[in-house]
Amino acid sequence: MWSPKDQVVFNTISARRALWADLRRWSVDSPWLLLSDFNFILSQEDKHNGELVSTYEISDFKECCSDLGIADLNSTSSHFTWTNGTIWTKIDRVMVNTY
Repeated sequence: MWSPKDQVVFNTISARRALWADLRRWSVDSPWLLLSDFNFILSQEDKHNGELVSTYEISDFKECCSDLGIADLNSTSSHFTWTNGTIWTKIDRVMVNTY
């Protein structure tokens, strides 16, 4: 049975590297669909207000997406998926590969 203590939390750049490595272990020779709150952005355009995003912060996720050949599925809703009332970000994504 699952309990909250079993949950892996990827709240730091270094902790997320394990997630990116796990995703790379899956076969990319078939169609992919990833739907998740990645709690991470891919570019400065995915953030409105707040401090600028550094290349260091986004490079691992961007590289993983490139390695897997996945990209955001086109959507018609709001670009930003999370806000605290001041800062808006796109952290929830539906991603597919181009298989």
